[in-house]
Amino acid sequence: MFYVFDDEVKSIDVDEINKNMLTLGFITVGELEKLAAVFSLPKNIVELCRKKSDSAFLTKFINDDFTFIRLNIICNNKETNNELAIIISRNLMVIVNICDDFSFNQKCFSNVLSNSACESATLEKLICSFLETLARQCSSQFDEEEEIAALEKEVIDKNVDKSFTAQLIEKKRELLRLRAFYEQLIDVTEVYVENENEILDEKSIRLFKLFRDKAVRYKENTDILRESVTHLWDAYQTSIDAGQNEIMKLFTVVTSVFLPMTVIVGWYGMNFKYMPEISSRFGYPYVIFLNIIVVFSLIFVFKRKKWI
Repeated sequence: MFYVFDDEVKSIDVDEINKNMLTLGFITVGELEKLAAVFSLPKNIVELCRKKSDSAFLTKFINDDFTFIRLNIICNNKETNNELAIIISRNLMVIVNICDDFSFNQKCFSNVLSNSACESATLEKLICSFLETLARQCSSQFDEEEEIAALEKEVIDKNVDKSFTAQLIEKKRELLRLRAFYEQLIDVTEVYVENENEILDEKSIRLFKLFRDKAVRYKENTDILRESVTHLWDAYQTSIDAGQNEIMKLFTVVTSVFLPMTVIVGWYGMNFKYMPEISSRFGYPYVIFLNIIVVFSLIFVFKRKKWI
């Protein structure tokens, strides 16, 4: 589907495309292959859309007439696979929908189409609007701040469940993927700022610089969230260590309280012939009473020193 920006946004056929009219298109890879000859696109552009890409790096191709960029779109669901390519020429911007599991790319395109004013629309504004829509829509899918705050409350309240560690690991992975996406957006804007083939208006390059600054802020915010997850992990480990210390402290106190009883039992268990308590009728209750006095005395001392 192609749309031209005239007095109003109108849908047109491929054979109606006029190089003098600002045109925006959204097509599939199959349609791109059929239209490659119409747009005089190099064959390797179609190949770049079809081959498997590395999500960590930006795929680009630039010649005198076209600028091609392929993006991996980050969605909250780790099983999703959203990829698209942006091809720009003079007065022409084509979004190639490579893979879109949840119609995310289509929604972003429709958003740009409905929010662009015909009288002020330019190629540069359409590109920036589309990139900003991608960034905004991706960011809205990640409620990382609220989720991290909820996890922090669990640690503070000592109400951590068994899945806490898995949640933290998954959170770090999500933020790493989101950071990689923002880095791609920064790389995209740098390609447009450099404007090697001079397709874009030099006066409008500032739009891309403004968006690049915004993408940098997005990335920095993601880095802050990643640090928060790291600090949360440290706090979780600290709480575990504190709990273990309390248990060890309890065991130490119990051992200290009953150690004198062990000494007494060992002492009177020797059964030497001339031990006076052995022949005394009060020997047994005497030892019991002695043990009780020792235990309660130690408990009193420990409580006074606030060890228990």
